[in-house]
Amino acid sequence: MPVQVFNGNAYFAIPMPLADFPQLLTDFLNENPDTPQIETLAAQLVQSNFPAHSMDDFVTRVCEWGGQQGIRILSRILRHNTDTEIADALRNAFSSLGQGHLVDALTYVDKLRFLDVSFASKHLRFLRPDICPVFDSYLHDALPYTLDASGYSDFANDCAWLAHQLGANQIPNPRQRAGGVWFAADVEGAIYILATR
Repeated sequence: MPVQVFNGNAYFAIPMPLADFPQLLTDFLNENPDTPQIETLAAQLVQSNFPAHSMDDFVTRVCEWGGQQGIRILSRILRHNTDTEIADALRNAFSSLGQGHLVDALTYVDKLRFLDVSFASKHLRFLRPDICPVFDSYLHDALPYTLDASGYSDFANDCAWLAHQLGANQIPNPRQRAGGVWFAADVEGAIYILATR
């Protein structure tokens, strides 16, 4: 576990005061204002068991959320993977996440053509933001995790652990979830802002 909490700071490769997390997450949400809407869309996909006809819209929203790189690869993802292949990959990944198998979940989505760890993890992030962060090259460069399924799993587990620590230390979450709960994706969003400044 590369992350530790000591004297009110989270330590990855860089120290992060726990008290800074609310503002960092707020900054992340200000830069990515459609995050809650895509989370809602993902929840609807889960509820309806990933209908194939909804895949284009979901993949498009996630890739556009991912910025210029996502926009560049979007057409290739949609052209080289059928809606059924995408739906099956996401359904299998979601099932794996329910069993706590983060490596398997990432592997299912990463097998889709023109996806990589970064964009596979972005899709997982919306399916289960409570346990799934994004892990991309920016975070890989700043943090001590390998850019593969195993490194992703380690990072996700550490983000979930730190989310629990933020709650235990009564650090307010600007998402204002019931009980002030922090998600792994919230932690990652805050770390991303610090890593890219």
